[in-house]
Amino acid sequence: MERICAWLADGRRYLVDDHFTAADLAVASLAAPLVYAPQYGGAMPPFDALPAKMRADIERLRTGRAGAFVLELYARERG
Repeated sequence: MERICAWLADGRRYLVDDHFTAADLAVASLAAPLVYAPQYGGAMPPFDALPAKMRADIERLRTGRAGAFVLELYARERG
């Protein structure tokens, strides 16, 4: 997630180009469980059923630049 933050530091909307690419898809796919992206579509337990520490970690990741990027990608590309 730190590497993703570094790539996004210049304010870009996508990782590689000015449009959605395989790089964005790969990052979104791998990071979706870390941020519990609502549009992910994979099998995950209900958020409220997770241990408190795990929920706190997910919330922390969601508020970081990389987590927000993943959530934005899912909202924009899978909305």
